[in-house]
Amino acid sequence: MRIRILVVAALLMLQTVAMAETRYVTDKIEIMLREGKGMEHKIIGVARSNDPVEVLTIEGEYAQIRLGSGLEGWVLARYLSPAIPKPMVIANLSNEIEQTREKLKNAQQELVRLGDEKKTLEASQAALEKKVQELTAENKDIRAGCADFIALREDHAKLSAELKNARTTLSDLSAENEELRENTRLMWFIFGSAAVLSGFIIGMYLQSLRLRRRRQINF
Repeated sequence: MRIRILVVAALLMLQTVAMAETRYVTDKIEIMLREGKGMEHKIIGVARSNDPVEVLTIEGEYAQIRLGSGLEGWVLARYLSPAIPKPMVIANLSNEIEQTREKLKNAQQELVRLGDEKKTLEASQAALEKKVQELTAENKDIRAGCADFIALREDHAKLSAELKNARTTLSDLSAENEELRENTRLMWFIFGSAAVLSGFIIGMYLQSLRLRRRRQINF
């Protein structure tokens, strides 16, 4: 007898399951939420199709649930399903598809942007390569110009040295020429003085000869 009582009690305990999980109202339009287990209890609310409810306890064919509003009561457990309702699945899939389309659209836009950026970078690279070529050619010209400048500078230094030497030589020649002019003036002075003195001496000599002739004639 005790064993039978224990078995019955165990079966009752198995039928009364304490749980806290989310289930959904089946495709029935609406089910009545009552204060207790049984049709005789007062209706305190309504659960409509696809409404998520929290299952608190299942006892036999009834389940104690909590609505989203927080209202608790009892409904027939056969109208509850752990599976997500098809409309919600479809809505979720539609939402995922829409999100995927949006992501695809964004990815395509990003691809276009990256393509434009790639074209811009390629154009910039081409411009930079052209600039490098121009700078390389300009560098060659500058190097050639530097070589010419160095050669000109060397020629200028050489000409400057030659000009300095020429100026020195000219200065020396000028000094010698001035000295020669002075010597020439002195020589002409000496020659003039000698000529005057010679003329004076010759005149005195001729005068002396005349006087002698006169004296001889007078005697």
